[in-house]
Amino acid sequence: MNDLPSWIQDMPSWAWLCVAVSVGLLAGWLAHGVLHFLIRRLEHVRGTTMVRLVLRRVVTSAAMIGGTVAFVAMIPATSYSAEVQIGFVRAAIVVGTVAIGLAAYRLTQLAFDIYARKHDGVDLSSDVHVRRRQTRLNLLRRLATVLVAVATVAIVFMSLPTLRTIGVSLFASAGVAGLAVGLAARPAISNLLAGIQIAFNEPIRIGDQVVLEGEWGTVEEITSTYVVVNIWDQRRLIVPLSYFLEKPFQNWTRENPQILGTSMFYVDYSVPVEEMRTQLQSVLKGTKLWDGRACALQVTDLREHTVEIRALMSAKNAGSAFDLRCYVREKMIEWLRAKYPHALPRTRFAIDRKVLEVPGIGAAGNGAQPQGQWAAPAAN
Repeated sequence: MNDLPSWIQDMPSWAWLCVAVSVGLLAGWLAHGVLHFLIRRLEHVRGTTMVRLVLRRVVTSAAMIGGTVAFVAMIPATSYSAEVQIGFVRAAIVVGTVAIGLAAYRLTQLAFDIYARKHDGVDLSSDVHVRRRQTRLNLLRRLATVLVAVATVAIVFMSLPTLRTIGVSLFASAGVAGLAVGLAARPAISNLLAGIQIAFNEPIRIGDQVVLEGEWGTVEEITSTYVVVNIWDQRRLIVPLSYFLEKPFQNWTRENPQILGTSMFYVDYSVPVEEMRTQLQSVLKGTKLWDGRACALQVTDLREHTVEIRALMSAKNAGSAFDLRCYVREKMIEWLRAKYPHALPRTRFAIDRKVLEVPGIGAAGNGAQPQGQWAAPAAN
């Protein structure tokens, strides 16, 4: 400093601070430009794809760190008091910490993106392993984001004594306050732990078809706190993650999407069961909704006026099974009405001839007519 011209030595502290900020900005801009230059040069070099991807993700962080280091190097020239200079250094540490946290976040996202890119274009509804990987990927991605953010904020607070003191006093001054904070954070913590368990135990996966709260739908999204289920009528059911660990629900596609479906028929006792069974096979063979695994028709119950017949069929997934069940009902009823209309449900009643012979109601050969609901229409 003594070798500098007098007018430079006589510069006020605020001017030196402006110079330090300018030098920091210039250093950051140079670091940014150098990295972009390297990325462009590496585009013509084979086998450097990963290096270029990493450099693109850390360009902003590298510029922030470079500018921060240059600013810290210029702080002694500002001639401020030691306490003020320490404040500048702490501010620079905060900026550097945020830059490192940003770089960590972008690099973790890069790792997850590279892994996810291997499975782009794969049908989630048909491949259980792909859905398993997709579910784990989404949950771990959000968990990594939360961990990086929490770690960055924690380091920033630790570098600022004032905030560290405030934080310690808030959590240690009163047990009641700590208990209230713990109770308030309980749902978030339970959902976070539930997300970890779901990621590895896999009671549900993205693309699974589930039945919960009386609704059937497809798992559309799994976040760090809740699950979005796309209901069949395009509504969205939002359920907390802890629900899937605390309450029973149906998962129709946990191992594979194939499923069995049934259609129930209530027909007259005169129905030809064997011919109905043959017709069911013919109906199933005439549609692509049937996957060919199962076909059966059985009399499952006998009731006072009808016979209960169950048609069992298989389909590749729940959506196809529903459409197939409706299709079978339509075709079988159409066949019964055309070929065996007498086999449709009927109500039978019988008239006891002895009742007609009772005096006052009517007897055979005496010319009397039946009375009440059995009376014949009068002759003209």
